[in-house]
Amino acid sequence: MSFQIYFLDTVNRLERRAVSVANSEEEFRNTTVQELKRKLIPEDQLEDSILCCRLKPLEDDHTLGFYGIKHEGHIIAERRRTSISPIYPPSFETHSVPKRKKKGQFLF
Repeated sequence: MSFQIYFLDTVNRLERRAVSVANSEEEFRNTTVQELKRKLIPEDQLEDSILCCRLKPLEDDHTLGFYGIKHEGHIIAERRRTSISPIYPPSFETHSVPKRKKKGQFLF
């Protein structure tokens, strides 16, 4: 019997597909998130993608068993969110955000 998950890749396409993960339940539970990512996501997008299950991001070094993911569970791939760079110079990063004069304008 093949143990599989349903995979939705929101980075490249929005179609759900069944993906075979392992041949035994024990192998399935011991599969790490990093191993699963390598099966599901193209090599050039690995760093920019995260896998989620039940609206929670999955850590690469944990196993599917750790998260309680079972045969025919659902996994979603999303683009990793990056922090937004500040509008003001980097020297102000440790200070409080300046007050606004008008909508969208800062007082410096």
